[in-house]
Amino acid sequence: MASSWSPDGRQIVFASDIDGDYEIYVMDVDGTNWQQLTHNSVSDQGPSWSPDRKWIAFHSERDGLSELYRMRPDGSDVVRLTVNNVEVKYPKWSPDSGQLVYQSGTTGERVKLPIGTESPFYTREGILEATPRFYEKTRSVDNMESGEITFGRDF
Repeated sequence: MASSWSPDGRQIVFASDIDGDYEIYVMDVDGTNWQQLTHNSVSDQGPSWSPDRKWIAFHSERDGLSELYRMRPDGSDVVRLTVNNVEVKYPKWSPDSGQLVYQSGTTGERVKLPIGTESPFYTREGILEATPRFYEKTRSVDNMESGEITFGRDF
């Protein structure tokens, strides 16, 4: 079960197949106040809460292949973010909520996706052979572990 803490630490967003297929839910950290955010007959998984608390990114098969979507924490305003000919999964937000990194394709390439406010951005082909992680600007390239990459603004 994939999950992500809310930035204020009061809620958890997670995927569960309790209704027969994977859907996205949110609950308080004490396990109360469950809310189902997605409602369909396909798999919705990999939720990730944006640091600014405005969005939850996730991957879904609602349009065929697994693509990235974002929605408000109440389940409204669902927007498709990618259009690909390979599956994309497991989005993770940058610290400023301005970008997502995610797994793309069957070989596990990682790609970053800038997030716009008015319309979705579509992905380009790209291969980054590492697990995507966002670092504070104090982390230098010289002391990165082998196979890691950074995404950020002010290095």
